[in-house]
Amino acid sequence: MTYLFISWAFPPMQYPRAIQVERLTNKMRVPTKVFCSGKGENIVESDTLSIFRLNRPTWKEVVNKVYYKLISKKQDIPDEQISWAKMIADYILKNHEFKKNDVLVTFGQPMSDHIAGLFIKSKTSVPWVAHFSDPWVDNPFVTRNDKSLALNKKMQHDVIYNADGIIFTSKETQKLVMRNYPKTWVSKCYVLPHAFDSSLYYHNDNHQSNDKYIIRCLGNFYGKRTPVPLIKAIHTIWNQNPEVLNGMKFEIYGVIEKSLMNKLDNLILPENMVNFFSPVDYQESLKLMVESDLLLVIDAPFEYSVFLPSKLIDYIGSRKPIFGITPPGASATLITELGGAVADPNFEDEVVKQLTHVLEKLRLNKTYDTYIYEKIRSIYDINHVASEFKQIIKGIQSQR
Repeated sequence: MTYLFISWAFPPMQYPRAIQVERLTNKMRVPTKVFCSGKGENIVESDTLSIFRLNRPTWKEVVNKVYYKLISKKQDIPDEQISWAKMIADYILKNHEFKKNDVLVTFGQPMSDHIAGLFIKSKTSVPWVAHFSDPWVDNPFVTRNDKSLALNKKMQHDVIYNADGIIFTSKETQKLVMRNYPKTWVSKCYVLPHAFDSSLYYHNDNHQSNDKYIIRCLGNFYGKRTPVPLIKAIHTIWNQNPEVLNGMKFEIYGVIEKSLMNKLDNLILPENMVNFFSPVDYQESLKLMVESDLLLVIDAPFEYSVFLPSKLIDYIGSRKPIFGITPPGASATLITELGGAVADPNFEDEVVKQLTHVLEKLRLNKTYDTYIYEKIRSIYDINHVASEFKQIIKGIQSQR
């Protein structure tokens, strides 16, 4: 039996999806072929893992970027990697002889990976699993015109109909995506969360002085996802109850659109209370988590959020307290189950109240990271997630 993974991004690319796929391949210990893009330097293969990196010729890359920018992007059908996905599908069909127990797994984002799986499935009888890290048609961060929406609905329908198994990273995402399909299709759906790897965390026993507190947020901001709710809350606390912020230092790591930064110009805070930093590589981000006193999740102010980001799962691996500025939904539910605090970004007073409560609690007990309930935390450990993934695959194979 061989697993064939199609994932456009794979290490050394520093994308959350790439890191998660690599994590699965390392822990499953079954013969696996990963088909991805990028150069082949620093690739660590093993007796069970083979990596095939295929790139479009340079001239095709240029043509594709121009085409997508001028034509295809207007329709989002489904993303810029569609020509790469078609190339990968052709390559696999020409160079891989499918055997009885082989399994094909495609990972989106990008959703074009699923189009590659759909094409391969149309030519073979290989069991196919489509893994969704995010919603496709129902993604609230993506705005489409009527024609684009119709095209993407057709593609998503074909993928879900033809795949033998569909994996979502939260039950909320599954419910959102599958609401428009026959209830019988839900029987081939599975929920498998992102995972953390405990062996990657460096724990430093040299604690900072008791009167200094580091609160960090790691992740990029774009569209409706913005640090404004946090900064507004800090600004209000500073004006109404400044002693709460004594010794508190906030650090935000990630890309922030200039238009979002402009919204913060009128919110005057003490110097060095809030600092913004460029993104860091993955291993450095884990180090920053461990060396924090409190970690922040900040989500877009939707009415409801199905997203359960891999960054939140990495936070759990660090064993640090978590405060979520996130609407009701997957992230809010998990943070609450872990014993953390949440506030809806749609309500400024709530964010101020909960942030004040969390900072006061932090001051009373700086090491209250013991709130991380081990039974829940273990669900997101890579050893458990990889085992669950293998069971899903076996179950799909047994149905054939």
